[in-house]
Amino acid sequence: MSRLIFIKIKLPKVSDIFSGFKFFFLTKSFSKGPLLPDK
Repeated sequence: MSRLIFIKIKLPKVSDIFSGFKFFFLTKSFSKGPLLPDK
């Protein structure tokens, strides 16, 4: 029972980190975009 609650609490945090990483990657490639030559 205790383990189930721990997983439920941990899961959203991992999801938030993944979302944050995705957002950081998208922002990084977006700001990098204009510097690269347009193909």
